[in-house]
Amino acid sequence: MAELSKRDELRDAIKQELDALIPQLAQPLNWVEVPYAKSSFGASGGMIWTVDAGNQALLQYLRLSPTVMVISFRLLNTSVGGTVSDVLKVRLPEGAVAAKTMFGQAWGQDNGTSTMLICYVMAGDARLQIQRSDLANWTASARQTLVTGCIICEVVAPIGR
Repeated sequence: MAELSKRDELRDAIKQELDALIPQLAQPLNWVEVPYAKSSFGASGGMIWTVDAGNQALLQYLRLSPTVMVISFRLLNTSVGGTVSDVLKVRLPEGAVAAKTMFGQAWGQDNGTSTMLICYVMAGDARLQIQRSDLANWTASARQTLVTGCIICEVVAPIGR
């Protein structure tokens, strides 16, 4: 009899959680545009990645839950200079920090040449990282670097979310 009572308690607890979750799932999900900020873009080592406001064709995110975020980006006609290196970086929206290392899909142009890219977040980091799929350094260019892609990542929910 005690076993049945515990099972009923567990069933009731699960039902209460589902009843609370279902209305949230019925809410429409909306993409949120990330406003341009020069400080949102960087690069590894001594490389300088210049992304001007007009280069940010798309930078948006969708919250699937408090800890799951989809990020979509398209940055056109950007420039690479300084001591070239291998990683371009974009700050995660909302001050989020990656909870796990996760990978996404990306494509781009390096100094005008089409190339497959990888994009990823590293656990504990607050930046999306973008690399050529062959892991080579980016090529110095003036307005000839393009990156576009999408990633689903688990994040540490910022305070207040």
